[in-house]
Amino acid sequence: MAPGLAPVLASMAPIRRALCVAITVYGLVLLVRVIMSWLRPPVSGPMRAAWELVHDVTEPVLTPVRGIIPAAGGIDFSPLLVFVILAVLQSVICF
Repeated sequence: MAPGLAPVLASMAPIRRALCVAITVYGLVLLVRVIMSWLRPPVSGPMRAAWELVHDVTEPVLTPVRGIIPAAGGIDFSPLLVFVILAVLQSVICF
């Protein structure tokens, strides 16, 4: 490693850690979204609010991915591609 690069990488450590945490948390929220897709949504109450929050957080990422991989046989593969992308990002950023 170049001598001038070590301080730069050291100063980026908090940013990298924050990105790693964000990727992990988003992956967990996406996993909750996948599990929720197997259930009936609640009609009202705090569970409905949580349901909508998970949907609102994941849908902006899943919608463009659905344009790349349309559902096949009624199965939505977009979360699978997003999980792969998150894994690649995590391997690059969180070394």
